[in-house]
Amino acid sequence: MSALLLTVAVWSNESTVAAPLATGAPEVTGLSKDTVSPELRKAYARFRSREITECLELLKEACENDPDLPPAHLILAQLYFNANQISLGRGALEEGALQNPDYPDCYLTLADLAWQEGRVAEAGLCYNHALELAKKYDGDEGRKRRFIVRALTGQAKVMEARKQWDEVLATLEELLELDSENAQLMQQRDVQDGHRQRGLRSTKRSCREIRRDHPCRGDARPVVRAEREP
Repeated sequence: MSALLLTVAVWSNESTVAAPLATGAPEVTGLSKDTVSPELRKAYARFRSREITECLELLKEACENDPDLPPAHLILAQLYFNANQISLGRGALEEGALQNPDYPDCYLTLADLAWQEGRVAEAGLCYNHALELAKKYDGDEGRKRRFIVRALTGQAKVMEARKQWDEVLATLEELLELDSENAQLMQQRDVQDGHRQRGLRSTKRSCREIRRDHPCRGDARPVVRAEREP
């Protein structure tokens, strides 16, 4: 896995919940262990008791009382991920996307999950859609920025996997506009520019070899035979 995955981790420090994340689990933006409400604590207790219907009702109540929380199904998905129940978490995520089609994190977390499972094309589509939604998000500006950063970082991972070096560089430049002093981003940009330059040299070398081996190179002309009249 490339260092690119880690370049902007500093923006994700809001994405935690009461229970520790399972290794590699996707994270939902907007959950903070420092501001867990009584409703959330009750919901977590219900989850641990496997009373999922009651848990979801409490999560919905918590979201009604605190508009800054992410949608209830996303919190439920995070709880599943924390418990290493990835399939159930995916189901909660998909339901969250159906009920909250304009909320960027639904698609960001689906994209992260697809990426971790090796479904690169699906991840790319979800990151692209999430970026569109993030740019139109009219909530908290700090959260909007984190959404945009996550989407751009995800796009860069997909482009890097496809060896689309020009696109990776352009995306890193966008990220640097959001944090011009980020030394890790600057270093990664230089690394990706090296990949791009090597790719260009390889392409030029291949073109020279094609011209050298092609029967019509140089002054040679293809033979065109006139059709005989009947």
